[in-house]
Amino acid sequence: LTLQLMLTMARTMNVVYFSLETSGMKLMDRIVANFTSTPLSSIKEGTVTDWSRIAEAYDRFKNLRLFVVEAAGWTVAQIRAKAVQLRADVIFIDYLSLIKSEGKGLYERVTNISMDLHTMAQQSKITVVALSQLNREGKGEPDMTSLRESGQIEQDADVILLLHETDREQQNSDRKLIIAKN
Repeated sequence: LTLQLMLTMARTMNVVYFSLETSGMKLMDRIVANFTSTPLSSIKEGTVTDWSRIAEAYDRFKNLRLFVVEAAGWTVAQIRAKAVQLRADVIFIDYLSLIKSEGKGLYERVTNISMDLHTMAQQSKITVVALSQLNREGKGEPDMTSLRESGQIEQDADVILLLHETDREQQNSDRKLIIAKN
């Protein structure tokens, strides 16, 4: 979902994707697969047969205003500095609790990260899309209380979107997008 949002926004805005978990190369494989409607498995396995589709998409892709930054171990201050340097209109952070921050425990660190990102967005006028994991023990449809580690995220976010897989047992289960806060 975030890759699709990012690709759409990058047509008209400067978009920076901060990956704190996935390597830039793996992320680019996913972006190319998404952008060209090429199966990711064929890109990963090197079995792409329709290179013309990828080649034809190159001109459209090179015009995107998109930057991918490997940011493992970065702080909010480092993310802000890079976003300002790249003149970002929108940043994506994958994912929030991996940002380095001070705090005695994970709950306190995530609270600090959430508040720092909120302040950054307000001061720099950069839209922040921060991904967060949901608590695993939840049964049924998630809500804002399912956000992992901090109620502060609920307070700081202007919009909260939750993805819910309706039947995890099925191989091709449906996913539901829940607008929990807007």
